[in-house]
Amino acid sequence: MKVILTGSTGFIGSEVLRQCREDKRITGIVALTRRPLDEEVEKDEKVEVVEMKDFNVYSEETLEKMEGADACIWY
Repeated sequence: MKVILTGSTGFIGSEVLRQCREDKRITGIVALTRRPLDEEVEKDEKVEVVEMKDFNVYSEETLEKMEGADACIWY
């Protein structure tokens, strides 16, 4: 299962990200963020970090990364 997650730098979102990383059913996470995540998270092969300046504008590259997602968790 592939998940799109926003808010992963906040208190609740970071916990949701941690649980998604530990869940064996989730094979990929696209983390849309405004700032970088911890180095440990950035190195996780399961996580694709996309830094966004404007959550109303999505580049073609970002749309391609989100393609095929099964769920979206928006904070």
